[in-house]
Amino acid sequence: MMSQKVEMHDGVAEWVFGGLPEGLYAIKSVADENGNGKLDTNLIGLPVERYGFANDARGRMGPPAFDAATVQVNADSSISFELK
Repeated sequence: MMSQKVEMHDGVAEWVFGGLPEGLYAIKSVADENGNGKLDTNLIGLPVERYGFANDARGRMGPPAFDAATVQVNADSSISFELK
């Protein structure tokens, strides 16, 4: 598992993971809007901060299946998705 913190500018964040071996990766991103280092949830466990997965994958009653959020990464990969 790899992680990185980046600042958002005008609602957009960009990060680069250099030196990754080519392969399949599942990607998740969270907008830590209050800066406490975690994805906050309400009393029943639903997220109250924006989050997203590669392929704009969505789960039912939890995160999407690994395969749904998996992308092929190579030396020239660029992956975009929205946080909702």
